Amino acid sequence: MKKLLLMAGALLMLCSCSTYYYSTLSSTEGLVEKDDFGDFIYENDSVKVVYSFFGYNLPIKILVINNSNQPLYVDWQRSALILDDMATNYKQNKVTFDGNIETNTLNFNRNFSTSEGAYSGTLNLPDGVSFIPPQSRIEHVPMTMGDFAFDKIPEKSFTRQSFARNNLSPTKVKTMHFAEFNSPLRFRSYLTLYYGSLDPEKSKPFVLDQNFYISEVMKSGEVKPEEVFGYTNERGDFFYYKKVKGTAFGNVIGTIVLCTLSVALEASLSTEEE
Repeated sequence: MKKLLLMAGALLMLCSCSTYYYSTLSSTEGLVEKDDFGDFIYENDSVKVVYSFFGYNLPIKILVINNSNQPLYVDWQRSALILDDMATNYKQNKVTFDGNIETNTLNFNRNFSTSEGAYSGTLNLPDGVSFIPPQSRIEHVPMTMGDFAFDKIPEKSFTRQSFARNNLSPTKVKTMHFAEFNSPLRFRSYLTLYYGSLDPEKSKPFVLDQNFYISEVMKSGEVKPEEVFGYTNERGDFFYYKKVKGTAFGNVIGTIVLCTLSVALEASLSTEEE
């Protein structure tokens, strides 16, 4: 009986193996700057754009804040993620918005008054355009980058470095650092915005074009996401990918293990009854 249980345990250990790849993103010198929370931010007197890539499989999250007192439009049809010279539009046709607005008025008799209000609703806009009222914001997650070929990075390229896990003893993990020219993933975000009006004769578009790239990859089958600082703090420059090997084989082995345990238990019970 003990031999059967030991064999079953060994087979279960062979069922599947997961490897995590934890990545940190950086940006080239340009319009955006990284803040203390890892978000990539562009801001002027009228608008603030925040890029966050936190999560599984690199989600593209774009927060646009209208700091001005005039309408702001984001043309997703003319905005795109560009990977290996291939552009994919950030298109959406409908946006739900909410926010607060404050207006100040100076009357002719020099009396000063302030008024406040709230608003919400849904707008059907021209194809692929979002409307942002004054002093409000929208968040758009147009896509997730998806599968990555991190397992194609040669093992000899990694170096083992000490890693301090959250609330656990330190361990060694395989780590590789990259410059932009040798990064395994480089992409651009091209964003087109209009102030005041969508009419090209009344308002010229403003374009935010920024490059991003992976600057560090950590590889480990031992360290789980909840043990990594970037994950627990939801940093905007952090994402992770999970590679599972042997899943199909594991399903077959798991069935064999269950059958083995069932037979073993029946035999054990029969022996005890005798």
